[in-house]
Amino acid sequence: MISLIRLLACLFLSCFAILPAQSCSNPPHESTPASTITEVDYEAIANELTDMSRVDQEVRMRLVAWMQENQGRNPPGELSEEMGGMDEEHAARVKDIIDQIGWPTNSKVGWEASNAAWLIIQHASHDLPLMQRALTLMEPYFQTGEISDQDYALLYDRVSVYQGRPQRYGTQGGMLVIDGIKHHGARPIEDVAHVDERRAAIGLGPLAEYLQLLRQMYGVPDDEPNLPLDMTMDEYNAIAAEMRAAQSEDDE
Repeated sequence: MISLIRLLACLFLSCFAILPAQSCSNPPHESTPASTITEVDYEAIANELTDMSRVDQEVRMRLVAWMQENQGRNPPGELSEEMGGMDEEHAARVKDIIDQIGWPTNSKVGWEASNAAWLIIQHASHDLPLMQRALTLMEPYFQTGEISDQDYALLYDRVSVYQGRPQRYGTQGGMLVIDGIKHHGARPIEDVAHVDERRAAIGLGPLAEYLQLLRQMYGVPDDEPNLPLDMTMDEYNAIAAEMRAAQSEDDE
């Protein structure tokens, strides 16, 4: 369940991160060679990205519905396999797109398609180098109006988690068994005392409200408490390692 929550933790927020699409005009500047800019059909790329995003959300909503009906348990293997195959296919196409035009910004493809590109990368858990590359491409546009700042924050947190580092905005969830009881909530956060200030700066609500929404979305039982917010990365990783070891023993 740890990996599934990590995979889906951005789903609720992404529904609100999509803004109305704007015109898909050619960008005024970018690292793409000037001789090739007029050859790019940005509108077609925008449509392709939004189509992939729509399919992504349809599949994930079916998974979330299953979890809600089954108190957060892992979904059937065929649903997870469908999602994994889709994620790999979509990520490969977005990689081709960023090879061609750089990061799909608002100026290039409009808000909705730019968000769609982020969403697909956010779900590319099989390809951390691609996620890191996307984060690097997005960084110059953070707080410029060319990308969603919330998209950047979510990807920053996810890459940090995958690299074994504390997250910054508290967007990535997890589950640990502590003293025999499942605990759900945010993975370790750097400077957690000021996390709500960082969230507010990019338009996110308080962490406590976000975590409660995630509990409701995934159907977490009321008797399973939240993870301690002051947990360190070392403490989290130690418990997670114990859980993996126990699972390996059960599988043998």
